[in-house]
Amino acid sequence: MRNDRKRRFRLIPLQGREAVRLLEPFSRREDLPDSILLLQDGKLYTRSAAVLRIARKLRFPWFFAVILLVVPPFIRNPVYNWIAGNRKKWFGERTVCFLPDQDEPAV
Repeated sequence: MRNDRKRRFRLIPLQGREAVRLLEPFSRREDLPDSILLLQDGKLYTRSAAVLRIARKLRFPWFFAVILLVVPPFIRNPVYNWIAGNRKKWFGERTVCFLPDQDEPAV
């Protein structure tokens, strides 16, 4: 969120009422991955597609990651899953969840 200076994105918990309402047209909740999701322009993106489309809207150097969209999802998503599965080992586990600043919209 600190790289989203223009506040284009909003974090909401996947288990929350707002997520249930927004995701209802796309699929049953059980069919969606327990991962990052991006709802943009009426389309739902998951895993690596969501991360790369978010990165495209962030500041330097993150927006360069959009180049990876040329890699097919059947290659990108296993790499995404591997990174997601090891992130706690590599970067540590947080004991608290991210909470938006007071000026960020709460959901």
